[in-house]
Amino acid sequence: MTSHRTTTAARPCEPSELAGVLAASLLLLVAACGSKQPTADDNARAAVAALYAAAGAGDCDAVLGHATPDLRAQLEDVGCEEMIARFQERPVARVVGAVVDGRDTSARLVRVELRDAREVLVRVRQRSGRWMVESL
Repeated sequence: MTSHRTTTAARPCEPSELAGVLAASLLLLVAACGSKQPTADDNARAAVAALYAAAGAGDCDAVLGHATPDLRAQLEDVGCEEMIARFQERPVARVVGAVVDGRDTSARLVRVELRDAREVLVRVRQRSGRWMVESL
C-alpha cells in the first residue's frame, strides 16, 4: 500500500497568529531560563503581549481582562468592534523590553515595535497580584 503525502504552501501569518506566537514565545523564553522566577519586567512584557494577542484574535473580553479598570472603561466606551479595529490597524511586531517607570517604581513602561516599524510605549502596573495594561 502506498501512502500519499500532501504538501501545502506556506502562507503569511495573520496579525492575530503573530501576536499569539509572540506571547507564547515570550512565555517559553521565560520558562527556558531554568527555575529562575520571572521578573517584574518579564511579567509586564507578558501582560502587553497577551493584550495584543487577544486584540489580534478579536477577543474583546480578553483584551478588557488585561486592562486596568480605568483603561477598561475607556475601551468599553469605544465599543468592541472599534476597539479591535484600532488594535488591528496597528499590529504588533514584537514586545521589545520593559523598564521601571521613573514616575512610579511600581509601574513599567513596555516598548512595543509595531509592524510599520513605529514604536510605542505601553504603561503596565501590578494590580491585585496581576500585571495589567494601564495606558496605551
